[in-house]
Amino acid sequence: MKAEKHFSELEIENLEGIYRGFVAKSSIFALLSIIILFLISPNFFDRLQYEDGYIENLTVFFLFIAIVGMGRYILNELKHKGVTNLKRLFVTIQLLAFFSVALYASLQELEFGQRAIGYELSDSSKDATKGDAMNLHHRENMEIFLAFGAIVFSTYTSIIPHAFRRPWSETLIPAKFSHLSTWVLKIPRSIVPAFVVGIIFILIEVLSPLVTEELEEFNEYSEVCFAYALALLGTYLWRAVEQDRFN
Repeated sequence: MKAEKHFSELEIENLEGIYRGFVAKSSIFALLSIIILFLISPNFFDRLQYEDGYIENLTVFFLFIAIVGMGRYILNELKHKGVTNLKRLFVTIQLLAFFSVALYASLQELEFGQRAIGYELSDSSKDATKGDAMNLHHRENMEIFLAFGAIVFSTYTSIIPHAFRRPWSETLIPAKFSHLSTWVLKIPRSIVPAFVVGIIFILIEVLSPLVTEELEEFNEYSEVCFAYALALLGTYLWRAVEQDRFN
């Protein structure tokens, strides 16, 4: 009889087979398409990421899928009789963090409904947010916090999925600390390439001032790639619930 995987392990063998090839190919396609578009038509590349443009709307669409899929999985997890176990609760909180990222990002893209309801910020609020939009990332002194969050998120989505699994774990993690891996949420490795593309575009934006002017337009493209990756994770977890994987 095959042993049940630990609740911190989100991979499901048959889903890995379904997602691995598709995610890898679609991620490479997205990476090459965006870079080629930037090189051959910078103006069109820039127009696509305007406020309320195609890229922003696509980002919101992907985030909605992510929220639904992860939300369903989390509700299912909270119903589990073992959720009161400290370790399982800690792992669930980590997944809640992923859900919160998707929810926060979607609200940011929608500016918390500010334009939809026609709400105008006061002069003092505009000074605090450094603009007219009700967005937390526009607030002063938020850059350091968001930069730290980006590092943690990038680590969770690109390094941890491999570092805390064999064969990498046997080399990177000393045997006496191997038990700590059960405290860490490990997303499916099949989805990692989609997150890596988002990280690449962030690095292009951050490092671009070293060789040219800052390429701020890559920010929106990194966001849509991250949203796509989160949507993939959402659909993965939705299907995990349908398979009754963790009950």
